[in-house]
Amino acid sequence: MKRIVLASLLLSVGCGHYNLAKQFRRLHPDCRDGDVESMRRGDEEVFLLRGCGIEDTAYRACGGNRCVFHFQSVVLRRAAFATSCPEEQLVVTTLSPNEIGVEGCGVREVYQASVEGWIPRSEPERVPVR
Repeated sequence: MKRIVLASLLLSVGCGHYNLAKQFRRLHPDCRDGDVESMRRGDEEVFLLRGCGIEDTAYRACGGNRCVFHFQSVVLRRAAFATSCPEEQLVVTTLSPNEIGVEGCGVREVYQASVEGWIPRSEPERVPVR
């Protein structure tokens, strides 16, 4: 029994980084051949990835027996489109290990990472520009 648990743990740790790096490279085509390093942020299921001069954050979402990673850069593109605000003007705040807030150009939205992808948890809300 101990061997099975240990093997599962080793596979999940190794596959986790491998899958993260593979997804990172797919999302950032300029980094197909470069080294990618991943680092867990604290105890959360949030990972910082760096490679080829690119930095992105991945959020782990699990449901049933399936876990997937979703990248912050994807939700930034989506929020930029939804709010008509350039990505470079958007500010991301991690609200929980699988939920982020995006604010910029006087609009604020909350997104949750699920096994299906980033799900808007709120309608775009107009907020005073700071």
